[in-house]
Formats: sequence, C-alpha cells, structure tokens
Amino acid sequence: MKFDISSAAEDIPVKIRANDLKFIEGTTLVEATGSAEVEFKGTTIYADRLLLDSESNLATAEGHVRIVTGDYQAGSSLLTFNASDETSVLNDFTARLFPQGIKGPVDVSAREMTDLKYEMIGRQGAANTCGNQTTHYQATASKIEIYPGGKLVAYNMTLFVGGLPVFWLPYYIRDSKKQEQRNWTFGHNEVEGDFVKSTWSYPLGLLYLDDMEKKGVGLGTLNYYSLLGLGAGSLY
Repeated sequence: MKFDISSAAEDIPVKIRANDLKFIEGTTLVEATGSAEVEFKGTTIYADRLLLDSESNLATAEGHVRIVTGDYQAGSSLLTFNASDETSVLNDFTARLFPQGIKGPVDVSAREMTDLKYEMIGRQGAANTCGNQTTHYQATASKIEIYPGGKLVAYNMTLFVGGLPVFWLPYYIRDSKKQEQRNWTFGHNEVEGDFVKSTWSYPLGLLYLDDMEKKGVGLGTLNYYSLLGLGAGSLY
C-alpha cells in the first residue's frame, strides 16, 4: 500500500479530511491540520495534526489522537503508523477493551503500545475492570502482550488493591480459552471492601487465594476425588 494523496491507490483507497490540507514544497510530505482524519483499509486515525510521507509510507499523528480499527478504539498523545505493513506505535496509549471471558470492559494503558496486527506489545502498562467507578484495584506490568482470542501475558506484574501493593508475580498468563486454570475477580462491596479473588489449578484440584480489605487473606481448596464403588466427587 502507498499513500497517494493526489489519487488514492487503486486497490486500497485513502481518504483524508481536515480543515487545512497542504503539500510541503520540495518534499513528499502532506500536512493535515484541524480535525484531521485519515481512513484506509478499515483503520481511521483522528488527530489535531497529521503528517503523511508518501515516500516512507509513514503517517504521524499528534494532538488528541484516536485510532479506530475493527478490533479496538484507543487514544494516544503521538501515533506513528506504517502503511506498508499496517503496524503502529502509540505513545501514552489508553483503550477500553472487551476480552472474551471477562465480564465488562478492561481499561488498559501503556507508556508505549506497538500494534503488530498479530499481537500488541505494551511497555509500562496498567489495567483494571473498574469501569467508570473509582479505581479500587489496578494491575501494573513492565511489559504486556495481548493476542487475538483473549490471551494476555504480563511480565513483572504487581497487583494493587485500594492503592496498596498486595502481591507480585514475575509473569502472569490469562487465556480466556482456559479460564479454569486461572480466574481472577476484582471488585468492591460493603462487607469485604476492596478485594481480589483468584482461582489457581493444581494437580489435585483448585486453590483459592483471596485478599479482602476488611477481612484479610482467605485461602481454600477444592479437591477432586474418585473412590472405587462410590464414584467421583469433590471436597471443598
């Protein structure tokens, strides 16, 4: 794909709208300012200022940046988009995602997010599912990877509940296709206060690990058994 401002590419049209659109003399650059918008192949970028280079196939957006794709909508302070391979780098990334297997939205932020189409890689990231309510908990990580289908990998992850760090993991993997292995619930209520509740699988069954602001730490297990002549069951 090429940025062709004078006549859009035959197979993949490029649409540009702005209050002011100009070619920079002596260069291959086109500058769009004032409610700028560029749309191509299912991706739309909105910004105060867009700079498109038809030679390098790079688009740079700054000022109230929003990117809308078929998979997500996000905000950024600065975005660089490579039209050749359709990858992008977003600084000060913020987005509301709806992963499979999680009830409600997940608000994700990162100092830098790289969208490689087949995965997203974030640096200095954070996430919570508090929605528009007060943030009762937050998970932070030095690096996060998001894959299609709801799989997430976080490295050097710290979980904060009520603003206080409650535990740290060298890495965390959540795969919505394997919910029984690791299942996390975060929230707040009058009885327990801010809480995080987790379920972990191990060879004999499930291990429950909870941390509640008003009740403290809770531990429990669910063990599966099979007795000859008596059948199978579970013991909690």
